[in-house]
Amino acid sequence: MELAILAKCLLLGLAILWIQIHGNKGCFETERLALLDFKEFVGSNGLDVDYLLSSWVDNSMSDCCKWERVMCNSTTGHVTELSLNNTRQYDIESISFYDDENIWFIKFSMFQQLKELKSLNLSYNRIGGFIDDTNFETLSELKKLEVLDLSANYFNNSILSPLSNLTSLKTLILSINIMEGSFPIQDLVKLKNLTVLSLRGNNLNGTPPLQKLSNLKNLKSLDVSGNGFTSTLPFQDFKSNFSKVSKLKYLDLSDNYFNNGILSFSSIFPSVETLDLSDNNLEGPLSYKDLVKLKNLTVLNIWGNNLNGTLPLQSFKRLEELDISYNRFNSSILLSLDALPSFKVLKFCCNDVEGSFPIQELSKLKNLESLDVSWNGFNGTLPFQGLCGLKGLQELDLRYNEFGVVFLNALTI
Repeated sequence: MELAILAKCLLLGLAILWIQIHGNKGCFETERLALLDFKEFVGSNGLDVDYLLSSWVDNSMSDCCKWERVMCNSTTGHVTELSLNNTRQYDIESISFYDDENIWFIKFSMFQQLKELKSLNLSYNRIGGFIDDTNFETLSELKKLEVLDLSANYFNNSILSPLSNLTSLKTLILSINIMEGSFPIQDLVKLKNLTVLSLRGNNLNGTPPLQKLSNLKNLKSLDVSGNGFTSTLPFQDFKSNFSKVSKLKYLDLSDNYFNNGILSFSSIFPSVETLDLSDNNLEGPLSYKDLVKLKNLTVLNIWGNNLNGTLPLQSFKRLEELDISYNRFNSSILLSLDALPSFKVLKFCCNDVEGSFPIQELSKLKNLESLDVSWNGFNGTLPFQGLCGLKGLQELDLRYNEFGVVFLNALTI
């Protein structure tokens, strides 16, 4: 009896090993037919699908795992990834791409046979919704879907309720759609596994519901740039809730209407490595007590505000990139940069600068790769000799200053 069990286990092991070595020889018929349904549907809109999806042929001998825009698990043969972005291959750089006549509707139920699907990219298709939106419970059948990219379509807020059925989602990208009004947190908080969330470039406004946002405990990247959000609520009452969001690394709040109070919100995420607060309504000096808590920052972007004063740069020991362009800083803010051993990129154009160029401090930045101090009021003789010590420098922009005579024979970089 024990020998029989041992023999079965051995045969099973050999079978698995053979599959891993030789791979599956073709995709599943149900999945192949589902993909052909999608192709046929695209063609029903009057498009030449034999050109757009030329490898998708209705032939039982054709392996859909070898079709363009399709990826399969090499062991099982199941479809795991679909890259159906810009299926109609329009010129997405053209303004005409955003014409209403390009909006179309698709059947999401066509994907329900792809039960092993992990990644679905439907971006840049100008999809206005789903024809079968009354049957959205089919979404819950995609139990392994982890990545969904619906950016650059024409979805409104109604898309969020059905998406909450996709509880396995880790990445949800809804950038550049037509969602509007308040932050749609009531549906998003159901997606407990989310690590990446992007709502960039919509028309959301009001005050983000920060207290409920803390329920997304696995969130690593949050992008709500390009909306109409205003100042945040005082965070003191629920600061402890945000200690749960300890994995957040990337936070983009740019191109909104936040004022200086947003710094209090940002500072309760000490794990953040990239913080973008550019193009908001920040003004005057920033609060030291909030900024110094962001000790893990590697990228800080605050361009396009109305800021002045100084920054506690000596506290950002890991800082590699700093963009403080289009503000009202003076050159004194550059004097503490030499305390940053990892610093690589400085963008300092269009500020309130006058006087000599602080080459003594900048020459200590041995890892500096890119330096932009254009459109300022630096004057005097440009100290190229000091710049020559920046051996790693690859980009240098000194335009539109008031430098005097330049001795080019000193230029060796």
